[in-house]
This record gives sequence, structure tokens and C-alpha cells, in this order.
Amino acid sequence: LVKIRPPKKQKVAARVAVISEEETHSEIPMSNAKLELDVMGMRVEKAIQAVDKFLDDARFAGLRRVRVLHGKGTGALRQAIRDHLAMFSFVNRTSDAPVEDGGAGWTVIELE
Repeated sequence: LVKIRPPKKQKVAARVAVISEEETHSEIPMSNAKLELDVMGMRVEKAIQAVDKFLDDARFAGLRRVRVLHGKGTGALRQAIRDHLAMFSFVNRTSDAPVEDGGAGWTVIELE
């Protein structure tokens, strides 16, 4: 028989997101906010729910620009997301990402 000792706890370094001042407009802490959301392959209903949560977190953190990865495919998911985003007064603009950054596979969202 061999006595087993519990493993020593390792310290985990905190991850820090680097965000430029032009991407934020408040002093609110980052919370759960991310700059990008991947909904590629999701059904429209699930993707819309994920986008809503994503936008809530982004607004709370004061982000001004975020991106959603939906892929190109048939364009149905992209169109559903953009139609949904058009209903929000706090969404100033939506557009494709630059071609070198994924083009029509991404929606760039500019927030108030």
C-alpha cells in the first residue's frame, strides 16, 4: 500500500482582457463581457438567446464594439441575427467584418 497525498493547489494566473479606449466608454468593470460570440452551427432560436445575453454583458461592461461569428453558410442565421439586432435602439450599426477578418461570416455590432 502507498499513501496518496492530495495534490497541492496551484495558483491560476488571472486572465486580463486588453481593450482599447475606443472600444469602451465607461469605467464599469468587465464582468462577464467578451468581445466576440460564436453562434456558428446553432439554431436561430438558441443563437438569438445567446446574442441577447452577449449584448447584455457587453452593454453592462460599456463595450462599444463587439462581434458575432455566425459563419457564411446559407446566410439564414446571419439575417436572423441582424433582423433581431435592428429592433434594439442601443445598436447603432451592424456590418460585415473586413474581408481579412472573416467578412460576411462575422457581424460587427456598434453599440451606443
